[in-house]
Amino acid sequence: MLRLLDAAAQEINGMAAGPPPLAWFTGFRDNSREYRLHAWVADYDRTLALQSTLRVAIAGKLHEAGVNSA
Repeated sequence: MLRLLDAAAQEINGMAAGPPPLAWFTGFRDNSREYRLHAWVADYDRTLALQSTLRVAIAGKLHEAGVNSA
């Protein structure tokens, strides 16, 4: 899962070249596992658009891996 999050962030145009994205497992909640991803943007003014793009990319990675994200 952590590799999926990292890969999604690294594939988005507009993310900063460094530092690299950081993903980690934060714990359990109800019937789910929780993760956190920090990724840096190259242009602060595009932050909201890139957050949306990143979320869509993550959903795609989860779908490709057969992970139910609902």
